[in-house]
Amino acid sequence: MSKYGDDYVYLVLPGRYECDSRRKMSLRTFHGFTDPRTEEGQLLWEERFGEKEMATLEKGLGPYGTAGQIQQRPAPREGAMIPLDKFQRYKTMPPQETWLRLSISFDTALKETELHAYSVGEVWVETSAGLFLLYVWRKKARYPELKRVAKLICDEWQPNEILIEDKSSGSVLIQDLREERKYPVKAIEPGLMDKIMRMEVEASAIEAGYCWLPENADVEVHSGVALHKCTWLTEFESECIDFPNSEYKDQIDPMSQYLKTVRLRRQKYIPLVSPVVDSLSRESHWVDSESLSISSGIGLNLF
Repeated sequence: MSKYGDDYVYLVLPGRYECDSRRKMSLRTFHGFTDPRTEEGQLLWEERFGEKEMATLEKGLGPYGTAGQIQQRPAPREGAMIPLDKFQRYKTMPPQETWLRLSISFDTALKETELHAYSVGEVWVETSAGLFLLYVWRKKARYPELKRVAKLICDEWQPNEILIEDKSSGSVLIQDLREERKYPVKAIEPGLMDKIMRMEVEASAIEAGYCWLPENADVEVHSGVALHKCTWLTEFESECIDFPNSEYKDQIDPMSQYLKTVRLRRQKYIPLVSPVVDSLSRESHWVDSESLSISSGIGLNLF
């Protein structure tokens, strides 16, 4: 619940109460009202819409209809295309000696002067246990600031590869960073698919439990130069939950761009078991598909 200007209040009263800090825009309206419910799933108006009536409505509306009309959110709480509950969670970042490759994936605003869109940089590290998102930078920035910050992030994290979509301001950033002759820039062709279709293709990596997020915003990660708390986590999770109906999709595109890069790089491998793991020390379970094809003729993608 929050106040917009002097005349309006954005009031969220879901049919079933959600104990979710991501939705608590403020504790009370300027009139002093606050939602009195405290228990997860508690009904808004039980005398009129009890459990039986609510279940009937939810069945008829389906997940998206229930989310929009009853829960007042753009997508189901558990996420639609991106299943938030399928992300593994880390309490501490993986030790640097376990890193196989560190990548930074950028999504830039369409035009140098476009300020209503965000530019985003995501730092991912690949280990035998999976893919860990360590850091997210997100800001509405004009190109000069985007270039400056991109260089700072790359200098701090020293990535093995820098993924940038080769269009609009991204093409300019690729050219400028390459002129520095010290950044491992990889231009990514976006192809014909839009942001939604690109994420839909790569969502199986998340569903398989191969992707890791910090357990909470207080988790600390160290770049080797500076210590960071994962204060970006709440906004990232919210965008995942509401996607593809989220207002912004700028944090999703660099994730799908990174997942595609990993998938294509390792598509000659096939998993013998699910990549879900419970220890960072567990060895990888990938074998070369060429050796497997001698006996079976089978070849599959990474995810």
